[in-house]
Amino acid sequence: MGFYIKKMEDPIKYKIKNSHYYKFGGIAPDGFTLIPNETLKRLLDFDNWKEWKSDHSVLEKWMIEDTVDK
Repeated sequence: MGFYIKKMEDPIKYKIKNSHYYKFGGIAPDGFTLIPNETLKRLLDFDNWKEWKSDHSVLEKWMIEDTVDK
């Protein structure tokens, strides 16, 4: 019986695909995180704030979604 090996996405391709998000990584001073205005406005909604409060990783997902060129 075989087993399933999940193919990991190449980290370089992932960073290139999401470069609109990662270009801000070097700008923030140590200990700070830059947040796009669109993401900050999402936190004004109480349900989004509760989701962020229980799972902080959702903030990065929202930041990537909000910085995509539309």
